[in-house]
Amino acid sequence: PWIAIVFTSILFSLIHMSVYLFLSRAILGFALGLMFYYTKNIWVNIFAHFINNAIAMAQLFYLTLQQKEINVDELDPEVPWWLGVVTLVILAGLFIALKKVSVIPREKILAKEAELLARRNLNDPFSKYN
Repeated sequence: PWIAIVFTSILFSLIHMSVYLFLSRAILGFALGLMFYYTKNIWVNIFAHFINNAIAMAQLFYLTLQQKEINVDELDPEVPWWLGVVTLVILAGLFIALKKVSVIPREKILAKEAELLARRNLNDPFSKYN
């Protein structure tokens, strides 16, 4: 799964078509990929992507109040290094919590998949379990 997550995170970043923001979007894509891998629930990813976009839009709205025109590709926010460390610690904690919370639903999904695969009839292409 790790190769698939890395590949799709790079693809996710390429689809957004910004050379300047490639790395940050690839990291976001990697985080979203991990979230799906651990939860098996696409809605978690949709919600996380929505929150990310909402925060970005709020920042842009704030910047438009300060300036008249903004070129997103040339933005260079100055963020203290310690804030990055605090953010990484918080995100790591959230991922650990997400992993713990999603273990039971993930096990149920895997059990249901195994049950359906065991019941499938390969000789009958019209079977509802194929």
